[in-house]
Parts: sequence; structure tokens; C-alpha cells
Amino acid sequence: MQSLEQRLALIAADYAALYRELARLHLLTPHELNIHSFQTVFDRLHLEYLHYAGSTATQPFHRDVIENVLQLAAAYLSLPTEASPNSRAFGMYLLFFMYATQPTIDTTPIKVRISLGTLQNYVADATATSSSSSSSSYNNNNNNSNNSVCEHFGSCVTAGERQLMLTLHQTGAWHIVPFDDIAPYVRTLLEVHEAEGVPLITKSRSNPKEKNKQRKGQLVLLESVGTSNDKTALSQQLEAYEAMKRRLGLDKELA
Repeated sequence: MQSLEQRLALIAADYAALYRELARLHLLTPHELNIHSFQTVFDRLHLEYLHYAGSTATQPFHRDVIENVLQLAAAYLSLPTEASPNSRAFGMYLLFFMYATQPTIDTTPIKVRISLGTLQNYVADATATSSSSSSSSYNNNNNNSNNSVCEHFGSCVTAGERQLMLTLHQTGAWHIVPFDDIAPYVRTLLEVHEAEGVPLITKSRSNPKEKNKQRKGQLVLLESVGTSNDKTALSQQLEAYEAMKRRLGLDKELA
């Protein structure tokens, strides 16, 4: 029987293959990535088969496998855009298609667990991008293209991403939690993408000194980015969670 680590690595390898193909076709840009271009590549690679891993004639799918498939896709959304600018947009499209193709989508679909902080950051960036788009429309009457306001991904959220986020919300796909341990998923994505030659963290943005200090098996969300005074994404999430508990007066209950 496969361990969780082995299962996630196999799923991540297929995700990395999709990422590589999109990059090869120059589709990982705000102007080129949309639901139609993504679906063309997604359909060709048949990633929906991942839902049926470990299936038998009597049990065509396993709900825990589907959950792994969805949560690994959702982990892309948590990567800081400063270090991994393309991951969040790629993850949103991937998550939408993996959610929509799950075997139980018409009966009892498995929801996508996501931390409140991750979703709030995404919505905040989407709101900021939308405001910028509205301002620029005064100077550009031809502002009807899907992703015209974004030159690069990063913190910029395209209209396509916003539509998918809203659709997932309207269908009740999100299971929002105050905090979620995503370290196993993120670690798997980083390691597998690196091994497959399509690293999620751009070399110019990573800190090699910090990378050399990491021990194998250490629960690290991301390498430190920028100067030594920068905080890792994991520590920021932990601090935000602790602050939220204090505001709600739940320090003891959630200790």
C-alpha cells in the first residue's frame, strides 16, 4: 500500500507535467491563460484519471484519494506570489478542473479545504486588481480582454481567476478553516517540480544560503525570500492565526 508521501508525489508529477506543457506552449501568462487554453491541455493529458487511483472493480474510486488530488491542487494557492508568481493562477485553473471532474460531483462532491488567510489574500489581490482595471478603463475604452490589466501574474489576479473563484464559491466548493497544515502538500509540490525541471520558485527570487541550510525532511513551506529579515510564509500564517485567536478570545479553546 502506498504511503501518503508516495501518493502525493505521483499526483504532483502529473501536475508538474501539466505545468511544463503550459509553459512550453507559452500559456502561463495573463494574456494567454484562460479556461479554454487550459482545458485544451488538461483534456489532452487526461488528469482526471487521478481520481480513480487505487480503484477496483467493486470500488471505482476512493474518497481519500480524491481529497489528496484536490488538496494538492489547492496547495498551489498558498505559495507566496513574490517567490512563485505563476503558481496561484495555475493552481486556480487546476483546482477548478479537478473539482469539476471528480466522480461524485453530481451527488456528494468533496469540498476543497482552504485556510481563511489564503483565501483572504487572494480576494484582497483580486479586489486591488479589479480597482486598477476600473481606473485604467477611463484611459482605455478597449479594456474588454479577459486579462488585459495584468502584465504578469504575481499578486495580479486576472478576470478568469476571479470567475473561477466565484464559481467555486457559488457551488459550495470551499471548506474554509481558520488554519490548515498544508506543509506535506507544499513540500511535495516544491520537491517534485524541482525534480521535474519546472521549479515553482524562480531562482532569482530564492535565497541560496537559506536553501543550503535546510535539512531533508524538515517541514518547510518555502525558502526565505529576499533579505535575512524576511519572514517565511509559514511563520506569517502562524502569526496571523494566533492574532485571529486573540481577537476572537479563543486562545485557551484553540491552544
